Amino acid sequence: ARKPDIIYASASGLGASGPASGRPGQDLLMQARSGLIAATGGGEAGPTVIGAAVVDQHGGALLAMGILGAFVRKLQTGQGTRIESSLFGAAIDLQTEALTKYFAADRRQERMRRDRHVGSWYHDAPYGLYELADDVRVVLSMNDPVRLAEALDSDVLRELQSIDRYEERDRYARAVAGVLRGKRFAEIAPAFDAHAIWYERVQDYEELLADPQAQHNEAFRTVEIHGKPVTIVNHPLRYDGKVPGYRGLPLTPGSDSLEILAELDYRPEEAQELVRAGIVGAPEDGAGRA
Repeated sequence: ARKPDIIYASASGLGASGPASGRPGQDLLMQARSGLIAATGGGEAGPTVIGAAVVDQHGGALLAMGILGAFVRKLQTGQGTRIESSLFGAAIDLQTEALTKYFAADRRQERMRRDRHVGSWYHDAPYGLYELADDVRVVLSMNDPVRLAEALDSDVLRELQSIDRYEERDRYARAVAGVLRGKRFAEIAPAFDAHAIWYERVQDYEELLADPQAQHNEAFRTVEIHGKPVTIVNHPLRYDGKVPGYRGLPLTPGSDSLEILAELDYRPEEAQELVRAGIVGAPEDGAGRA
């Protein structure tokens, strides 16, 4: 009522209200509750935890997009907005495509069960992860079965290239796994490239850091924090062909509060009063950045 153009954003674990609103909200917990872990395993391997805090990150991105949308509305109408987000909602939103397909499918619980090589319950085989003879693992995405059979020069796969690779995905995936298990990466990579097969080698983080494309994209940079070199992830977008430069890291909560208040034309004494009143957080020593 006092400031109708204000944009006020808040985030919670499971929602600001409701029967579970008081439960703890954290990435792993929301992976479990949202069905993400069950869908990621889902086959012979059983439920599988995601290897990164994807719900946390998506939740932050959704909140930022909500604020941006509210700001556009304010510019157009002068009207403010109350934005509410939750980690639970973010975990569900991550699975929009999968959930929509699932609730529209027949025999849907049965379709979740699949051979351990098949990565997704709603894709045709060979979509998934496979092991090679030299202990390298590769993923195969959506691929034409004729080209795949030719790339691997496999009569076994030629015989199966006309089957329904969704209804008989386990059969096809096991056949592909059997063929790949006897081949090395240096053998299949040129053949896959020549036949336009969609594949990638499974890399660990050390291999990612050394990846020529990641280096070309300037995905990482090394900075000094407390006298030690630290590798950090760069901003993922380019603006006018450039990755934004490094300006520092907030090492403690509220590291940027006073600077932001100054940009909003608060006088230093006004900003300090907000900090003393507990309305705005800031490091006690006024530092906190690297």
